[in-house]
Amino acid sequence: MRRLLIVLSAWACVWSTPGLAQSLEAALQAFAARDYVTAMRLMRALAEAGETSAQTYVAFMYKNGLGVDEDDAEAALWYRKAAEQDDALAQYSLGSMYEKGEGVPQSDVQAHVWYGIAAARFPASDREHIDKAIAGRTRVAAKLKPAQLAEAEKQAREWRPTKSAAVLRDCPTCPELVVIPAGRFAMGSPAGEPEREGLTESNAEDERPVHDVTIARPIAMGRYEITYGEFAAFAEDTKLAAGEKCWVLGGPGPVFEETLGKSWRDPLFAQAERQPVVCVNWDEAKAYADWLSKRTGQRYRLPTDAEWEYAARGGTTTARYWGDGRDQACAHANVRDVSFSEATGLKDDLFDCRDGFVHSAPVGSFKPNAFGLFDMIGNAAEWTADCHAANYRNATTDGTARPDKPGCLRAFRAGGFSNTPSAQRAANRVRSPADSRRSNLGFRVVREVAP
Repeated sequence: MRRLLIVLSAWACVWSTPGLAQSLEAALQAFAARDYVTAMRLMRALAEAGETSAQTYVAFMYKNGLGVDEDDAEAALWYRKAAEQDDALAQYSLGSMYEKGEGVPQSDVQAHVWYGIAAARFPASDREHIDKAIAGRTRVAAKLKPAQLAEAEKQAREWRPTKSAAVLRDCPTCPELVVIPAGRFAMGSPAGEPEREGLTESNAEDERPVHDVTIARPIAMGRYEITYGEFAAFAEDTKLAAGEKCWVLGGPGPVFEETLGKSWRDPLFAQAERQPVVCVNWDEAKAYADWLSKRTGQRYRLPTDAEWEYAARGGTTTARYWGDGRDQACAHANVRDVSFSEATGLKDDLFDCRDGFVHSAPVGSFKPNAFGLFDMIGNAAEWTADCHAANYRNATTDGTARPDKPGCLRAFRAGGFSNTPSAQRAANRVRSPADSRRSNLGFRVVREVAP
């Protein structure tokens, strides 16, 4: 452990930026003095501000129970954040966690990917860690089939660091936000996509005509879907009732059926603090945004339909932000996959891969899109501000919501963990009554940014 701490400290000095050096030095001093509670508090603040070396420290402290309860899932989340920013030590540690199944679903393929990335990125002088990463990669390679090994090597070869996004947070319990730049995009499904995805004519009409939309000003959008823990704080403060019923996957088949006694507190599967809250209706999602506005003095709201698609695409024009194909889905999203099929018995229309989760996954468990947003496809579907319309013939072109109509069906986007692949696209649109709750439907918020 002492050797690893020396390496962590050295890497912190190398990668920290001058503006954060003083705060990082105070955190390192607290850590050296074994005041782990103070060290965690300081490191966590730096990590949430995007300081990569602090993210690695936070992960290490969660992994070893230093200043905080031991939590492999939290450790894996923070190692991933640092790994995506090209921290070799975090990449190696994430490979180890995938190999052992600690905090993440066990995956020799992902272990091989991250060991390989780390081996190529440790400084040449750090022979010890290079050798360990190569040994790890060799160890898991022996367990892989040729096709799996080829896929792992392809992912490692094509991997690129994620561009660091500026993260805002208005209070310690407020959601993290990423500023999305102003821009213009083509909204709707382009020619060929409905046919390739097997859409019915009515579903295809829902996404037509393709039209240009201008998002004239930057917006701050939730980096993640609103979590169970964040929503629970709102519910406690406002004395919000849990709701009497929710559409959940159960009964013979199984099929989705509206079930009494199910709610965001119990959607028929276990919920942890960092999983996306589900079984919330549109009114409850809007109430949460209004509550944040009152608490912070900022203007929070649900994203408009156009803002959501602009953010989900992240500058791409493909069906999903990683491309048109389905073969990379499990590296980017929690989707209707083989794991889901094995647990539920639903065998039709799946992504032919394993993401390791049957129901919802902790937010941030997969790769972000180019805007630094996580889970924009899969995990939980997400409410938007708009009333739903049958097509885009009278849609706005400035990114604003359609005129509100009392009692209208509300639009939601993304496709949740149980939706078929054709639903898990940037262009997909769904409608539902505002008072409806579903166990695969949550939301994220936006906050308006001063011009």
